[in-house]
Amino acid sequence: MSVKRERALIIGYGSIGKRHARLLNDMKLEVALLTQQKTSDFLCYRSLSEAMNVYFPTYIVVANETWRHAQTVRELPGYGFDGKLLVEKPLFSEYEKWPQEAFAFSGVAYNLRFHPFIQRIRRYLETETSVAVSVRCGQHLSEWRPGTKIENSYSASSEAGGGVLRDLSHELDYLLWLFGPWSRVTAIGGNYDVLGIDADECWSILMEMQSGVSATINISYLDRPAQREIAITTRTGTLKADLVNATLFIDGKKETHPTQRDQTYLAMHHAMLGGESSDICSAKEGLAVVNLIQSIEKASESRNWVSA
Repeated sequence: MSVKRERALIIGYGSIGKRHARLLNDMKLEVALLTQQKTSDFLCYRSLSEAMNVYFPTYIVVANETWRHAQTVRELPGYGFDGKLLVEKPLFSEYEKWPQEAFAFSGVAYNLRFHPFIQRIRRYLETETSVAVSVRCGQHLSEWRPGTKIENSYSASSEAGGGVLRDLSHELDYLLWLFGPWSRVTAIGGNYDVLGIDADECWSILMEMQSGVSATINISYLDRPAQREIAITTRTGTLKADLVNATLFIDGKKETHPTQRDQTYLAMHHAMLGGESSDICSAKEGLAVVNLIQSIEKASESRNWVSA
């Protein structure tokens, strides 16, 4: 697929910002960074005003700390930016309004929607009536970013928008994408003082969808080895997918769907630049995930069910 050469600006140059920059460069886009880091990898700007008034980007990826996302997005229309905008997940740390009709095309970087297993599950559910879904996802935080101490990771700081509930909100997004809106939720979780961080470490979530499907979600910063599993029970069968070990079974029959490390990110960027894919998580859908995150926290604090 050929992509028109556009000028991409990556705002933030942590581990995920580095991946976006590398992939967009591989896709033959012009790439510049907004970062305070000293790097010769790409053209760098130190302020948003300088980047917008000198570089004139046509595609922006917001990959700074989660708590900065909302302010960054609000500032962009003031510079006359009306191009394509991708915001890393979660969209915001707290629910806020989205600038309506400010951008040519916008999305939230829930790249797991482009994983072959998630795509296969979506096709499978088109002809099935679901009863229940169970999700388990976790990895020990010390293994997330090799070379970075846990305490130096933004994931360790609730003030910076870290915590496992927001870091692993992929699971919440694809559940809403696959099964539709939720109706009520309850949860147990938070900080268990295992890692010496102030952000949430582990959650057990029970959710009822408007369709009647029951969903259980377990996410954690504590798991060894890493796991990312989905089990779906329908009226006629069972699907089990293991994204870490790349196995998928439907009624006991194994399917193979090879996946490369960067495949989902590349597919997402192609979709963003094309501006047409319904697989992209929209800003509205991204806000729905933020709302669900806050409802999960409210349910845990109140020890009650919270309705949508």
